[in-house]
Amino acid sequence: MKLKEAGLPPIVYEQTPKLLRRQKVPVVKAKVGPRIQTFLCDAAVFDDIPLKKKYV
Repeated sequence: MKLKEAGLPPIVYEQTPKLLRRQKVPVVKAKVGPRIQTFLCDAAVFDDIPLKKKYV
């Protein structure tokens, strides 16, 4: 998804170079403890991450 649509803090968007702001980036939203956090990941690893797995 695009960097602006990823839900990252505004400071991240402001510090990104202007040429890279329009590119798509691999974004992972994961639940870490009680919070949901947004991470940028490597494009090669992005396809290997499981989608919505529920561990019991």
